Amino acid sequence: MRTAESGTDVVAIGAGYSHCLALRTDGTVLGWGINWSGQTDIPDEATNAVAIAAGGYHSLARRADGTVLGWGANYEGQTSIPDSVYQLDLAVSVSGSVAVDVPGTYVLAYRATNALGAVGTATRTVVVADTLAPVLTLLGDNPLLLEFGAGFVDPGVTAADLCAGDLSGSIVLSNTVNAGVPGSYTNIYTVTDASGNLAQTNRTVTVLPPAPPVLAVCSGPAPGQFRLQGSGRAGLSYTLQASSNLVDWVNQTELVAGPGGGIEWVVEKDPNVPARFYRLRWP
Repeated sequence: MRTAESGTDVVAIGAGYSHCLALRTDGTVLGWGINWSGQTDIPDEATNAVAIAAGGYHSLARRADGTVLGWGANYEGQTSIPDSVYQLDLAVSVSGSVAVDVPGTYVLAYRATNALGAVGTATRTVVVADTLAPVLTLLGDNPLLLEFGAGFVDPGVTAADLCAGDLSGSIVLSNTVNAGVPGSYTNIYTVTDASGNLAQTNRTVTVLPPAPPVLAVCSGPAPGQFRLQGSGRAGLSYTLQASSNLVDWVNQTELVAGPGGGIEWVVEKDPNVPARFYRLRWP
């Protein structure tokens, strides 16, 4: 307890029912008199005080930071400082704006004025960050089946970004399809938004093998000859092979199917070979 024995440099005093308070220039609080309810037991946190008040059996002090302390009798809650004591019903003006769909740094300024004309200000920095990647949506089939030799036209893909909107025009396509070679191909689609968020997807394209050629033996244009006729895919090159035992095959020539897919070859009969078999191979 700080008592009146040290009561010098006093700038304010307060009197309760049977106790007194004094406020010194250094912000300390003194108390003396009857102390039935602890009203003169100055709490350690009662420093940097700028105002004091004494009730019947309780004491109050306001610190320079605006906080209020209470001690002593609390029969009616007189020393239980409510949170609302720090809340001022003042109009607050705000300047500045935040574009929530546009990444960047924004500053909002707040200003309030009390009844005495004192002005309080504060600022808040708001950072709008784009952390979501665009969404890629494939158009057409996936996987996609392509006929051998058919021209491949990609069905397309769209890209939508929460901040930038439509990014379909920024998609980068890695097209690996070779319609002239049967097999499975993977096309990769990539897009990046202005914040560097990357999205990627792919499409599997399967080039089907060509239909097998058909081959038949017909009469030849002259005695001692016969004609091989067949059909395949127009423009495709086939290898004509021959065998006398269906085991050992020997390449005879390369035949290219005509515009309508037709294949024809004239063979000279060999009297020393009783039987000969032919086939077309691709590739």
